[in-house]
Amino acid sequence: MAEAYTHFVWEDFLITFRFSENLVAGRGLVYNAGERVFGFTSPLNAVLPALFKGLLGGAGYGRALWGFVIVSLAV
Repeated sequence: MAEAYTHFVWEDFLITFRFSENLVAGRGLVYNAGERVFGFTSPLNAVLPALFKGLLGGAGYGRALWGFVIVSLAV
């Protein structure tokens, strides 16, 4: 929720979100296309933002982040 007030996003989310974007784009759960590297904290933390990116779209990470925040708070 701090993002709503400070516009601060943890770098862990941004690193993981790159994996999410590649997954949505059909390149797989990878940081760089063609390179297999495990670089995210949890598969769930990568798949949920990918789900919201695919469903909500948007150019950046904002909508996916808010979807992730809402689900996290609900859980």
